[in-house]
Formats: sequence, structure tokens, C-alpha cells
Amino acid sequence: MPLTPTKKRKIPAKNSVESNLPILQEGPNIESFFANEIMINVFKFLPRNVLDKCRLVNRRWNDIIDIHGYNFARRSIDKLNIYSEFCQNFITFGGFSLASRSEIQYVLDGNDHVGVPGIVHILKNSNIKCLVIGPIDLCDSNAEQILSVLQGADTHIMEIQMRRVGLGNITVKLFHKFCEKINTKRYAFSEMRQAQNEYFGNEFFNKMIFKESSYIYIKGLVANALAVPVAVDDETLLDFIFGVNIKSVERKVACLELPSISSQFVTKILNRFANEADITHMVTEATLLLCPPQTVLRSYQSLNIRLGYVNYASYNVTENKELQVEIIKQKGYFVNVFLSLGEKY
Repeated sequence: MPLTPTKKRKIPAKNSVESNLPILQEGPNIESFFANEIMINVFKFLPRNVLDKCRLVNRRWNDIIDIHGYNFARRSIDKLNIYSEFCQNFITFGGFSLASRSEIQYVLDGNDHVGVPGIVHILKNSNIKCLVIGPIDLCDSNAEQILSVLQGADTHIMEIQMRRVGLGNITVKLFHKFCEKINTKRYAFSEMRQAQNEYFGNEFFNKMIFKESSYIYIKGLVANALAVPVAVDDETLLDFIFGVNIKSVERKVACLELPSISSQFVTKILNRFANEADITHMVTEATLLLCPPQTVLRSYQSLNIRLGYVNYASYNVTENKELQVEIIKQKGYFVNVFLSLGEKY
């Protein structure tokens, strides 16, 4: 029998199997599934050095961290020094952080505002434990520029120390404004140059930012190579110590060198303390160095003529508190006065 020709099998074309498979399209980036609110909540738990690395992932993450940075962990800077070595137009920012073991070194040209965003970016959202200003000759222009950097970076400053700062080229009004704008609770001023009386006079002690500070230290004021007293009168200093018209209750230490108080100051404070209706906002410790000799019209608690030491006390019945006043004679004309507030035993 003749053979019936068989139908030829169609051999599938090469790669036909693969061609029948569904084509996998590139899916969306997994990062796009997370809403901004989710990313913000995640970033809240990250330390600042990790956030700095996250900024480099893409533009979206960078924008989220930049816009909402005030909600996230702050950069910790233990000490930031702002000074000018040779010319007041060139301001150096130098600091370090023990937590991240990093250092900051940035020189800002006062005549070129282009550099301001650079140092603002470095200090952005920082907690600065101690801001040291000096040596530098402050003037209206560089004071405004320093403020623009600190405020633009949204820094939180715990303490400011001014050392060897020249005040001859800055007005009293702008100097007080400069201190107020920094807005901290601890102020220290030492070896201030060209510090005429009005810089640290009654107006200074009537400023609310200083009255509500927890720590105030003024020592070594100089003008024309001569020591300058802290030009505050008795009544203004008494109001400052007792915390008149303020709300802060965390006022701890005040230290003034060469205050221009009268010889009756200790008598006034002892009498006022005994009759003061509210001592809630009073400074708990005050040190007045190099004061004029005090004439105290009340009996002392203890006396040591050889050491030049005398101690007085005053009792406030309303608050059940006691004010201890120690007067120690120094070599020559001056005495040191130490005030201490405590419980009555």
C-alpha cells in the first residue's frame, strides 16, 4: 500500500515560548509607595548624622529633611567659636562635636553674602551647648551677619560666652539687641573692651532677656586701658536679684565684678528680703566682687576680724526662707559680698 504522506509538524519558531510570555514592565520605585507623612515619621527616629546621609539618596528625601528638619533630631555641637583674628570683615566659625567626632571650620567674608548659605547649611538645626564669641571687634555689620547665620540655621544655644570682644564700633542699642536675638538662658561677659558704662548699666539689667536668665556673669570690663565698673545702682540691682516683674523661676547665679553699689547695699537687701511678699523668682546665689566697704546696721551671726570676715542673715517668714550674706575683706579698699538663698533650719 502506498504510504499516506504525514503532515509535517510545525517546528515552533525559536524563542516563540518566550515571546508568548507576558512582558514584564518596570514597576514603580518602592520608595514612591511611602507617603511623605510616613517618611517624616521614619526620619523622626534617626540621628542627625544618619539624616545627613539620607539627604543624598534623592531630591525628594533631601527636600523632606530640609523642609521638616525642625521636627527631627538636632545636630549636637559642644562648642562653637566665632572670632576674627585680623580683620573684622572676616569671621571664622570654628567648632567641634564630641558625639559625631567632627569639626567645623568656616571663614566668612563679611563683604560677600554669597558665603552665608554655606555656613547656615553646616549649622542647620543644631543644638549648640556653648557659643563663644571673641576675640572680635563687633560692629553693626558683622553683628547683623552673625545673627543672620544663627537665626537662618535655626540654632538652639544653651550658653553664650563673650571674651575679649571690642564694643567701640557697635551702638549700645544694637549690642543689647544682638544679645537678645541670640536668646539663651546663660550669659557670660569677660574682658570686654571699650565697654563704657552704658553697655552694662541700668538699661542692661532692666532687659527682660537678662532678668530671666538662669546665669549672668560680668567680669573684667575695660575702656581706655582702665577698669570699668558695672554701672548699676542699688535699686536696679535689687530688683534684678529679687526678680521683679518676671515669670522665670530658674534663676540661679549672678556674678558681677566691680558693681557700683553703695555702702548701704547689704543693709538694703537684708531689710527688703525680710519684708518681700514674693521671693519665688529670686536669684539663689549672687557674688559681688570688689565692692565698696559695707556699713551694715544689724547684728552679725559670725565675725572673724583677723580674716576680715563677717556673716549676716535675714529671715522671710512668708516663704520660710533664709538669706545668708557673707562679706570678706580684700587687700586694699574693696570687699567681696556673697549672697545665698536657702531653707530656714
